[in-house]
Amino acid sequence: MQNFPNRTLITSAIKMKLRFVGISRFWATFVSLVIWFGVQGQDIEYLTKSNIPYYPDRIFNSDIYINEKCRLDIYYPTQIKNFPTVIWFHGGGLESGEKYIPEKLKNQGFSVVSVNYRLYPQVKKPKYLEDAAAAVAWVFKNIERYGGDAGQIFISGHSAGGYLASMIGIDKKWLKHHEIDANAIAGVIPFSGHTITHFTVRKERGIQGTQPIIDEFAPLFHVHKDAPPFLLITGDRELELLGRYEENAYFQRMMKITGHKDIGLFELKGYLHDMREPGYPLLINYVRKRSRLHSEGDSWKLVWSDEFEGNALDTLNWNIREAKPGWVNNELQEYVKHGTIAVTDGNLKITAKKEDSRYISGRIYSKGKREFQYGKMEFRAKLPSGNGTWPALWMLGSNIQEVGWPSCGEIDIMEHIGRLQNIVHGTVHTKRKAGAHPNTGGLKINTASSDFHTYTIEWDQEKILFFIDGFNYYTYAPKEKTAQNWPFDQPFYFIINFAVGGNWPGFDIEDEKLPQSLEVDYVRVFQKK
Repeated sequence: MQNFPNRTLITSAIKMKLRFVGISRFWATFVSLVIWFGVQGQDIEYLTKSNIPYYPDRIFNSDIYINEKCRLDIYYPTQIKNFPTVIWFHGGGLESGEKYIPEKLKNQGFSVVSVNYRLYPQVKKPKYLEDAAAAVAWVFKNIERYGGDAGQIFISGHSAGGYLASMIGIDKKWLKHHEIDANAIAGVIPFSGHTITHFTVRKERGIQGTQPIIDEFAPLFHVHKDAPPFLLITGDRELELLGRYEENAYFQRMMKITGHKDIGLFELKGYLHDMREPGYPLLINYVRKRSRLHSEGDSWKLVWSDEFEGNALDTLNWNIREAKPGWVNNELQEYVKHGTIAVTDGNLKITAKKEDSRYISGRIYSKGKREFQYGKMEFRAKLPSGNGTWPALWMLGSNIQEVGWPSCGEIDIMEHIGRLQNIVHGTVHTKRKAGAHPNTGGLKINTASSDFHTYTIEWDQEKILFFIDGFNYYTYAPKEKTAQNWPFDQPFYFIINFAVGGNWPGFDIEDEKLPQSLEVDYVRVFQKK
């Protein structure tokens, strides 16, 4: 065993990365300060194709206004296959507005289709509904050409766009015209959309906006049990337009009465009608949860998950580790039970902070409670930032007490250090390659600390594949497997922790950025059917 001083070692622009598992166990990996050895940092690339006609040529070329308005843009990832898609309809009261790709929906691992449609008074009902249906049908029929999955199409939009999304999702006749069953929609997520007859439809009839009407042009008119999942999002009931929250609450209630079991409602307190900014994260979270469960349906079965609902850590799944500073890796934090680990708003939050002169943080692990051999293990998480931060989502062999580390094996599903802010990496450690080794991969993620991303491994008898947002950036698959290089034929358990300082991230801590939190939306385990 080599001995290293209690600091980061740098020689000729090469850094020695140290990490200890247990008091006397460690591994070291040489990494360049600029480019990781064995790591190729990559961006997930997205392309945008604009102004694509969504009507057939015979219709598109038959009318100047159709030719002008009936177009869509598609923004999609080029390195991910079978991705979900969000169709986004702009607002503007069915009288104005222009298609756009919301910035908050970019770089999320799914495609976004933004749609223009004809507007009043140039056209009247039901032309804008016909356009919305034609655009949705185009996506169903064409998204696979771009690498997407036609079974993972979500419809959303704000205000008038939310109304269009709801009508296409709830009234089956619009998509039936295109030989598509509306129930094929993976989810409908209207932002502050009418559920009564839209005020512009009423305006066409000379009816004032304060006079509510429910007829065939109202989503409420079509409530039924056999409908796609819905997530309704509105602003504050006291600040919204003309009872918009109450409309949606009534729609939710009537859907439940009919027997529909998959409809939710969010009221965003303190927000007016334009509640898109706080609404986007809800949409992203909904798409990720629904699309991931759907995409595993054919070949994978969900065998366990912790969605971190409720207001406390589930002790049937997790143990809490307490440890003094320097316990491993010369880390500076003390792991404590109270004040650093919380379950709130559907997320696990492990918070690192400085109290007086000491750093405190949290570490949980599933040994003896949730242990798995082979499968797809996936976390969805948002990472902290700041020099000296070191969050990790990882696994250790359950036989560590018998054989020690590194013989037990280690799988780092996600590791991140603040001073390499835009690089997230995954690594395996074995007895053969636990020192200076190349068993690591990394990916450049510019939004690791501002957005949630999925961190996944697929592990079987032959290989371990590492993914971020569905992109396979590293694979570990030794051709000849021995106990020295493949301890991955036994159960492993999970560890979630947030370290501060240590031999790898260094000891220059940005105290002014603390507290910081590692936020985990879920951990899921799938196994082959």
